[in-house]
Amino acid sequence: MDLEVDKVVRDFTDAELRGDVDWLARALTDDFVLVGPGGIRDRNDFLDLFRRSIITTCTSADHARLSFKGEPLETDTRTTMVMVRTPDAWRVASILSTALPF
Repeated sequence: MDLEVDKVVRDFTDAELRGDVDWLARALTDDFVLVGPGGIRDRNDFLDLFRRSIITTCTSADHARLSFKGEPLETDTRTTMVMVRTPDAWRVASILSTALPF
């Protein structure tokens, strides 16, 4: 991945984790669209989720050693969870896990 693009992805994730609506607003295009489990949201709807603290993300880097069908398997992944606050609790809306190169 291009280093500049990689930095934007990391900065975007960090801004989501901090709930930094100002940074997110600067990063999104005017015609930004989010397509997710809650339907289609435009730029203002997306930013409003963070303003009202009803959406958050959590990102982790994981290293796992396990066996699959009796064979050893070692993997590095980056996992991002998106959580939405409902009236009764925080609920997981999506999980994206991506293998990292060794």
